[in-house]
Amino acid sequence: MKSLTVHPGGSDSGLFQDLDDASSEAMKARVEQLLHSNEDAAKPSLIAALSDEVGGGDYFGPTGPEEKSGKVGVAIRNPICDDHDVAKRLWLLSEEMTGQAFPV
Repeated sequence: MKSLTVHPGGSDSGLFQDLDDASSEAMKARVEQLLHSNEDAAKPSLIAALSDEVGGGDYFGPTGPEEKSGKVGVAIRNPICDDHDVAKRLWLLSEEMTGQAFPV
């Protein structure tokens, strides 16, 4: 079993649907060049789920500007991801909030 993480990048998947028309159009105009299709947004998840070439702990997402769109590849990790104390606190908080123990 492997644990992998992915992010879809940016896509117009209804993110702006609850805004009024003017606000929605303004937001789209600001980020439209960074968005890609919903199909492309699904690719990091598909690669993680289906590729034999992924390893435990890998992180995939778009590699274009600001990692919002582009070819799928290894995504940039925030350095906090390597902080084992933060990871342990997050794990324990997740168990507490879900009422479920997740033995490792």
